[in-house]
Amino acid sequence: MKKIVACICALSLTMGIFAGCKDKAANSNANGDKINLRFSFWEPSTGKEMETALRKIEESYEKAHPDVNIELVPQAASGYQDWIKTQMSVDDLPEIELNYAPTLIGQYQAGAVINIKDALEGENPYTKKIWRDSFIDGTLDAAHEYRIAPEVNIPLFQTGVAMYYNKDTYKELGLKVPKNWDEFIANCKAIEKAGKIPNAFMGQKKDAIRWLSRELMGGVALERWLADDTLNLNGDSYFSKNEVVKAIDTGAYDITKNKEHQEDFERYLELTKEYAKYSPNASGLDEASAKTLFLSGKATHLNSGSWDIVGLLKNDEINFEPGVFRFPLLTKKNSEFAGKGMTLNAVQTVAITSSVNKQEGAKEAAIDFLMYLTAPEQYSAFVNETYQIPSINDVDVDPIFDAFIEDGYPLVILYNVGDSAAGKTFEDIFSEVAFGKSVKLTDKDYKEIQESIKAWAVKYMETNKINAENDYGLADMPFIGENYKK
Repeated sequence: MKKIVACICALSLTMGIFAGCKDKAANSNANGDKINLRFSFWEPSTGKEMETALRKIEESYEKAHPDVNIELVPQAASGYQDWIKTQMSVDDLPEIELNYAPTLIGQYQAGAVINIKDALEGENPYTKKIWRDSFIDGTLDAAHEYRIAPEVNIPLFQTGVAMYYNKDTYKELGLKVPKNWDEFIANCKAIEKAGKIPNAFMGQKKDAIRWLSRELMGGVALERWLADDTLNLNGDSYFSKNEVVKAIDTGAYDITKNKEHQEDFERYLELTKEYAKYSPNASGLDEASAKTLFLSGKATHLNSGSWDIVGLLKNDEINFEPGVFRFPLLTKKNSEFAGKGMTLNAVQTVAITSSVNKQEGAKEAAIDFLMYLTAPEQYSAFVNETYQIPSINDVDVDPIFDAFIEDGYPLVILYNVGDSAAGKTFEDIFSEVAFGKSVKLTDKDYKEIQESIKAWAVKYMETNKINAENDYGLADMPFIGENYKK
């Protein structure tokens, strides 16, 4: 891998402000050697957009900072986690690591990732603004899974989910882009009547099942949960895992007894059934098969992520005009608790590992490079070349990203929890309905669901060392957003 030479500025630790400079001597270690920083990442798409974009940023950084080598370490997405585990086991993690938030938080708790709170609260020399303020509201919290203070990871970019569609079919049938669920279902009905497949639903892909689940869950019941002070215990705008666990363990959430929660779940399944009606053969479609249906023009809609922008929107081999719109929201006609729903945006996070402690000046160099990368000029080029959703304010980006950015509450996982070994889970039943199976819930089903989520809660408590005695760790949970107002 080509190494790129770069130099870092001196650091004013007494002021807590990280300042850039062009003093080469200040950026080399005591032995006069160049600082070497490895930056590992996986390519989100089938091309090399990420590596290409980062390579250009390295080259521009080299001109101003010739005393630091930044070595890109691209990896295949399929083997990345195994590779990282191996590097961690031999104490040789790359100095800068792209990974999922929970993985990096786990590494931090194990001492393998460093705290950068002082840097986040200091000034970015490339913007002359406090670094923390550069990030779009909520993305720093999301980069820490809403469960530890935002002082370890930075959100390099976001990913989102939207509905890709065939514009030619829409024009042919005189359809308009739907603004809500009912309009979307009406379009599906018209498409089916015309002899076409409305939705290519990749039912064999667990993530795709969860995207649909969360969209519907947020519209059906989230507003009820947030307004319930026995569930949303601190009254913020997020129903955290710790709150879920306490609600289950104390019996505040017991679907065998609470008829309102049963009604919520059954309404959620009714809407799932509506979607399944226009998604033929979902159980037999893996990701590749569903995308083939869409790309061939046989299916009109495909619910997928921003990582598919290049393959589905920028593909010159498609013989129709593709487009994308936000997943349609539920309204009060669909559920009395419908609101703005949940955002499916996820952040892809970067952290600085403890490997920087092996070289004098490496920590400061890594921080400075990430500050440079997240400054608007470099960052705009990065997101536009990689087709990733920005996590930084004040950048000029492709308007196509708008379809993938939802203004909803943070993700809630209640219908996505359960231990199948203990009984039927919410997800088991959801999947059956999503695949077109007729399901009528009984008291026995609800008992099994409760047993499965109880078993999940017990495992979560054991793993995270929380229980009634320490109030389920709620004192350590950050307050997310604002006080929830019904």
